[in-house]
Amino acid sequence: MILRYPKAGGSSNSIQANQFQGYSWTPSPIQIGTPIYFGEVVVTEENSRVKIQGQNQLLADIGPKTRVQFVPSFQKMKNQQGIHPRLLLHEGIARVYAQPDLGALDCRVSRLLIEADEVDYLIQKTGKKIEIFNFGTSLEIQEESASGERLFQDSLRAFLIKKFKRLIRLTQDRVKLQPQRSVTLELGQKLLVLDDLGASEIQSLELVMGAEQAANYIAKGRSFEAQLVQSEDFERLTSYIQDIGDIEQMVVGLDLQTDQDELLGDEIQPILDELPTKDPTPPTATKTSTKAPINQTFSYRLGAAGLYGRFTNGKSLYGGGGSLELEVRPWDFLYLSLNMARGDWIADGMNDYFGLNKPDALNSEYFHLAFGAGLRTTPWDRISIGVGVALIDVQQLIIQYDDSPSNVNRTYSLIFPLVPMLEGKITINLFSRLEFYMGYGASQVQLKVQARDLSAEYSPVLNLAFASLGFAWTSP
Repeated sequence: MILRYPKAGGSSNSIQANQFQGYSWTPSPIQIGTPIYFGEVVVTEENSRVKIQGQNQLLADIGPKTRVQFVPSFQKMKNQQGIHPRLLLHEGIARVYAQPDLGALDCRVSRLLIEADEVDYLIQKTGKKIEIFNFGTSLEIQEESASGERLFQDSLRAFLIKKFKRLIRLTQDRVKLQPQRSVTLELGQKLLVLDDLGASEIQSLELVMGAEQAANYIAKGRSFEAQLVQSEDFERLTSYIQDIGDIEQMVVGLDLQTDQDELLGDEIQPILDELPTKDPTPPTATKTSTKAPINQTFSYRLGAAGLYGRFTNGKSLYGGGGSLELEVRPWDFLYLSLNMARGDWIADGMNDYFGLNKPDALNSEYFHLAFGAGLRTTPWDRISIGVGVALIDVQQLIIQYDDSPSNVNRTYSLIFPLVPMLEGKITINLFSRLEFYMGYGASQVQLKVQARDLSAEYSPVLNLAFASLGFAWTSP
């Protein structure tokens, strides 16, 4: 399942699936094609796995009983390097791999950070034990200091609640810190890290393994040094990785029982050069997206729209009907829209204005074309508010009064100029990609009124209001 829409009030220690990181989340089922957005948490059960495909075809294979979260790389965002996805492994097992020349999926587990261009590695966290197995090219792993880890957790909370100014400040502080230590894993090597073992945990290891073996094991977990992958490691990992047999054959070709110095020596390089270079390409199921549902790039809208005009003497007219609209959001803070509506003119409110009695609309068909642009913000996860300007082109209205003797001129053409207007918009995400939208604008224009039977022209002032509402379907 996916945990979405974090709300304050949850417990970081709760055993409930929807309570995590101090927030209460909304659980949602995972199906093939389900989008995953930054900040959301993927949780797998005991007998389930999820394969994830990012926008640049980077793959992650999430194993059973695992909890991972996708966030952007805050430091790369700050340096304007674009949006780079980062996988946070909170618990469980995941395999991360990338095809050559397509970049990589950054990964973080506890205080360890992995950044590389071509990767194929498996990472597992069980309690305070972390293991990383490298099945690809050289892999550099850095360990942050405890203060760096605290800053990262604060940055993550700021990101989840959309406190972006605070996120920038925290990221600036993190950039100043240097990694506490680092190590490079070559093909066929692994890293074991035991994260801050307490006295009771050390005692438990001694009871299970014996004092001497436990001491050696703990020393390896604290050394932050590369070790060789052993045959028994593959026995543990087979159930998680589909092509583990191919990988085992590759690594066994390097002789798993040799010393680390021999593995890195010149005599082993020809074997490395002859290893297969084909990258694993397992089937993909789910695409990640960098945008929340309310910020999807395209919004296709169907609804109603129209104009209401009121003259200074209280007379009025109305035109409107069904509308189609396309709203484009090239960035989360900006919108561009194109709206067209077709319906009917209603001129009953102009009785006893230019002539006696109620006029009829000779061209009863109403049509307008409106272009809008403005700024938008999302103060809540499912609601956006926009403010901007619109330019509306309205088809002219022709009215005709009856043939009463006092109606010397019966027919009038009301010609609208190109109408500039201030507008406001509210959009509500109802479910998945379904939205409800409302828009309102106001302006004041000077009409051009031409009398057909007499050579006369008027320029009355008209206060205009524009309104639209309906439903929309969004896409990236």
